[in-house]
Amino acid sequence: MSVKEGILAEGSPIYDGESRPAGGAATDEHLRTALILSRSFQGWTGAPIDYISLKWWGFNQYTGGDGILTRGYGEMVDWLEAEIERLGGVFRLKAPVAAVEPVEGEEEEEVSVKISTRWVEDIPEVMHAELLFNFHAPYTLLTLPLGVLKYAPPTLTPTLSIRR
Repeated sequence: MSVKEGILAEGSPIYDGESRPAGGAATDEHLRTALILSRSFQGWTGAPIDYISLKWWGFNQYTGGDGILTRGYGEMVDWLEAEIERLGGVFRLKAPVAAVEPVEGEEEEEVSVKISTRWVEDIPEVMHAELLFNFHAPYTLLTLPLGVLKYAPPTLTPTLSIRR
């Protein structure tokens, strides 16, 4: 159930204390208020209200303590690498991504991902080297530093929306 469906539902808390017409149907004013409220969540989540799951709504109200990686993020990366390789995957670091695009196979469900990397090395007055590699996989987990995403993003096909 989406947040929009939850807000517009018959038992929604938005109607607490409100009189309802016979049959329980919401008035036009109730619907207008509910839609205004539900649309306010779009700005907070960055997603259309029909796509925001009500199941996990309120996750941000968790009152437990914060977590700290006492030995740093390297340990988490090492664990992720070991787990990916244990499951038969390939783990790569320091492979600057130039482009990510889907590649369709002969069958409709045979879609894979092509990742192109480009490493450029300039040594003034000595050389300019570009190393280009292409990787193909049925799926990928790609992480980019925020600075790279903002100032030197790879070409993503299809493109990400500005809001994402």
